[in-house]
Amino acid sequence: MPGMSGFDVVREVGANDMPVVVFVTAYDAFAARAFETHAIDYLVKPVRRDELLARSRTLIALKREVQEHRDARLLLLQNRMKPHFLFNALNTIHALVESGGPGASEAIMTLATIYRFLIDGARQRLVTFDEEWDFTNAYLDFQAIQYGDMLAVSRERSVEFGDMLVPPLIIQPIVENCFKHGFRELAGTGRIALSAELRDGRVRVTVADNGVGPGTEPSFDRSLGNIRDRINHHYGDADVTIGPARDGGTVVGITIRRDSLRGRP
Repeated sequence: MPGMSGFDVVREVGANDMPVVVFVTAYDAFAARAFETHAIDYLVKPVRRDELLARSRTLIALKREVQEHRDARLLLLQNRMKPHFLFNALNTIHALVESGGPGASEAIMTLATIYRFLIDGARQRLVTFDEEWDFTNAYLDFQAIQYGDMLAVSRERSVEFGDMLVPPLIIQPIVENCFKHGFRELAGTGRIALSAELRDGRVRVTVADNGVGPGTEPSFDRSLGNIRDRINHHYGDADVTIGPARDGGTVVGITIRRDSLRGRP
């Protein structure tokens, strides 16, 4: 391969999701370097055909099991919103139609945007930052319709992230938890602040609320852990934090290196 070594090839395809790459080499000393470039296994020449086939079958089966496990976890995330949220959303739209107010059409279009992403975008391994951001904002828009004056939402985005890719459903579940846990026992107006900024070469997304917080709710910890795992699966350097907000409530932050988010398939 003129101009490119086997290590270079594997380094390039290693950006894909767990490629099954087996190095065939004449030197054991190349093994460590092979693994550093995303290879999964290696064989030393001369290679026996039966051993190569056996290892290949095992690695392909492993890849399939990992993919099926991740798909199942993603489907679980998608299903979280469907029954309860859809029931409440349809009740809201029905009330708007019955009242003859102008908000019914807007609510229907917003709900359609939410479910279009759940059906199509959320099944992708990676989506653009804009798609995840717009989906989250559509969810917030619908909650604003449902809560009315009882909810105040602020959104801030300091830079454009159009060419950046992220796993789907990493921001919206955090916002959803504000409603599930943060506002459950809150008296007065609930507040949510959603922001995205570039700080010291890192993309920082924060969701802050003035609710009572999730406390020791295990489902919230699992949700954050799932988000952290899926980001780290692709980029390996994500930080997901939770702490008290300045004016009470909770703030959750996601931080990823900006250069990690570019050009990933």
